[in-house]
Amino acid sequence: SFIEIMEPKHMNWGSGHFTFAGTIFQYDNCLKLNVDYNPNYFTELEIESLTKDYIHLIDLLSNNSALSLSELIS
Repeated sequence: SFIEIMEPKHMNWGSGHFTFAGTIFQYDNCLKLNVDYNPNYFTELEIESLTKDYIHLIDLLSNNSALSLSELIS
């Protein structure tokens, strides 16, 4: 696997504008995933679990390009 998991950094900005929103930034040699969430709806552990699942799917797809997303999540 070429994916390096960085330590999450949780910052409390209040209730937020969104319940949940994610943004992926592509750079020359990496992707960066930012997740904004409302702490009234999600805990830090839930967000970390969702993020790890998403990164795992990206890793599987990047290593198995013949697989479709539906095959991986079924």
